[in-house]
Amino acid sequence: MTSLPMSTRRRFAAAARTSSHATERRKARMGGWFGILAAMCVLLLCGSCAIAAQSGTSIAATAVFPVQPSANGRYLVDQNGVPFRVQGEASWDAHINLNLTDLRAYLDDRQAKGFNALFTYTTNPTAYYAGSSAPWAVQLGGVGAGVAALPFTKNASGGTWNGDPSFANRDANFAFPNDAYFAWVGQFVDEAAARGMLVMLVPTYLGYGLGSSDGWYHTLTNAANTQSVCFAFGQYLANGHGVFTGLKNRANIVWIEGGDTLPPNGSEGALRALQILKGLQAAGDTHVQTSHWQHDFPPNDQTDFAPFFTAYTAYTHGPYPTPGPTYVESRVIYNQTPVRPIWLIETNYWGDHGASRDQLRYFSWGAALSAIGGVTFGFGPFWGFATSPDGSTGTASGGTTTAWIANTHFERNQYVSKSGKWYKATNDGNSGTLGPSGTGASISDGSIVWAYAATGGISALFNEPAVLDFSRMGGFLDSLPWYRLVPSGLATMPVLITSGTGTYAGWSDGGSVIGGMDWVVSAATPDGRLLLAYVPDAHSGAFGVNMAVLSSPARARWYDPSNAAFTAIGTFANTGTQTFTPPAANAAGAHDWVLILDPAETIFVNGFEG
Repeated sequence: MTSLPMSTRRRFAAAARTSSHATERRKARMGGWFGILAAMCVLLLCGSCAIAAQSGTSIAATAVFPVQPSANGRYLVDQNGVPFRVQGEASWDAHINLNLTDLRAYLDDRQAKGFNALFTYTTNPTAYYAGSSAPWAVQLGGVGAGVAALPFTKNASGGTWNGDPSFANRDANFAFPNDAYFAWVGQFVDEAAARGMLVMLVPTYLGYGLGSSDGWYHTLTNAANTQSVCFAFGQYLANGHGVFTGLKNRANIVWIEGGDTLPPNGSEGALRALQILKGLQAAGDTHVQTSHWQHDFPPNDQTDFAPFFTAYTAYTHGPYPTPGPTYVESRVIYNQTPVRPIWLIETNYWGDHGASRDQLRYFSWGAALSAIGGVTFGFGPFWGFATSPDGSTGTASGGTTTAWIANTHFERNQYVSKSGKWYKATNDGNSGTLGPSGTGASISDGSIVWAYAATGGISALFNEPAVLDFSRMGGFLDSLPWYRLVPSGLATMPVLITSGTGTYAGWSDGGSVIGGMDWVVSAATPDGRLLLAYVPDAHSGAFGVNMAVLSSPARARWYDPSNAAFTAIGTFANTGTQTFTPPAANAAGAHDWVLILDPAETIFVNGFEG
């Protein structure tokens, strides 16, 4: 992440507190060499903004943690009141399957790409990826270290816990946490902090479908883990013990309750999980609290937890393998009361369930212009951070392996590792008996055609195209006053797209989002100085924009989200409706574009108007 000097950031902050009219009056009073020098400075600042947008690298200053809700409740801010837009990645097993050297390489790469948040859990009860050693932390010695690398040391009967490798006993005893393991979790949080990264941390991941095939839900409800034990475990997470110094004083944390499931209101499972939260707070933990329930359940659906939340998250997708947009649930939650910061915590990952690269961009941009507070990206192999041994499991779908397996169904764009190389499926189909080899772009294997992607371990995938698309989006948004944006038709913002909008998706609480992959997502600032509209690949034809929401005649430009290039359109009056027709294919061969409308004289640097 590129940072500007502190003196420059202070100038930007001062500019943000001054109206644009006052700025213009100051410009009018400038004369002689002072005016020329000021103009040169403006050009230099504008150049830095353009460079950031082209490269996809954020120029936002490193946050001063902890974060908290903004004064208007719409987004997070740091301790200096600087807006913090979540540009996150799901990094579930990074601290479990990576050693310190590899973890640092991953964090350094993501920091350089403008990521400022990680989404993970303290502990993982099951080995999601074949060949992984979860829940034994690799840094602590993995399986060979036995109990020394496990999060808990005893089982429900008081004997030594073996990690429950069959995931059949659900017998971990939360009264006996392993200080060394949680000290390693603390070091992971510290490594993120050193890079200006927030950790969105699930204290006890409950698991999809009430922990039917993963997660701690059934362990949480065993005979040993009573409500009082859970409360004490929450205090332990806050205060620490022995070599573990606790998490309450590690400022770069947001707590995420749940984990892929919605515990029934008033159930023993929900109440025990709630006791962990209460134990944290009783010990003095004041971090922001929000949730990650089962997809498409808004945070307040769980009424035991709702009073404790200080932020909202959206978690939404279509009925797999059919893709579904992110804007509907994001808009629903944005409109809920009380008003709280909201960001997208999870959606369809790149490399899972057949989603295309342009669809991944739609998921990110749709949430960015609907939730406003940020977006979390996901990439299949970066779920488990493990290169699976060839043919090591009989299950390949749903994020369970990175291995190529014979006679197995794989989905389009799914990544597999085989013989030290990574391959990506170009279509849905079933593998053959030999699998891909070589470095070709079209490698037949049963009914699948594979494309060579990279050679090496997880780090070989650091620069995959969808990752760079997400980084470009972050660089673009962080160069603008994103925190002033209001979604079209919500709060006090008029409807921005008046015709040719596309079809709005269907959505129900706790269901899946249906259709609506062609809807134009838009947002604008209430002062009329910026309007953004993302046009998805599935959209066709022209669309009309309500120009009356703008405060002055507007410069119109197209932004290509696949390579960060700008194309000028022209200047238009801020009256009536103006029709815009997206260009032909973008640099990636898709048809998604971003329309930008702003005053021609506006210069945005680091989100502040100058």
